[in-house]
Amino acid sequence: MEQTVKEFGRKSESARVPTLQEDVRMDNLDTAAYQERENTLLRLCAQVTNLKAEIGEQQQQRSQLRKMLEEEHKKRQTITTQSVPAEQVGIDDKSIITSSGKHTLPEYTGAFRKTCESLPSALTAKAILAVGRFAAHEDSIWRQTKSIKRMAEHYRIRINIDYRMFVHWQRGKLLRILDVIPRQDLESWIKRHG
Repeated sequence: MEQTVKEFGRKSESARVPTLQEDVRMDNLDTAAYQERENTLLRLCAQVTNLKAEIGEQQQQRSQLRKMLEEEHKKRQTITTQSVPAEQVGIDDKSIITSSGKHTLPEYTGAFRKTCESLPSALTAKAILAVGRFAAHEDSIWRQTKSIKRMAEHYRIRINIDYRMFVHWQRGKLLRILDVIPRQDLESWIKRHG
């Protein structure tokens, strides 16, 4: 038992109580750490507030852009649904070529009509617009038009990335809209009709 008392005495010596100076130093360290944490929290709170304000501004800008986009869509729809003179739409007379003095009215073949019934309405609308531009001799349509070398007076017009339209055109006499086909069927169509 004496041995355990001696060991207990040694343990109590090793676990001595901090002095007043050591206690003040620990308080200073705790205060400095506390102050640093407070500064960090204040800085982070300010950053969060700034980020929230920035997000709010960006959302407000997005909503304004959405409203502007909706207005432009509405304007575009009213222009396409109504017959508006070229001056109001923004088409200048220089973009329309009148080389022969008169425009040829298009004739639509049965194949074209049948194909248009099976195509999506947006694609059919693009095809009909392309026909109108071709009949009016607009410059812009010629960037999408290529002549077919194997067939005289025949042209193909790019409707979109996947579809082409074929026309037979004799200047000032005839404009026949033959068909709208998928691009991959181009060669076979020319071989069948050429």
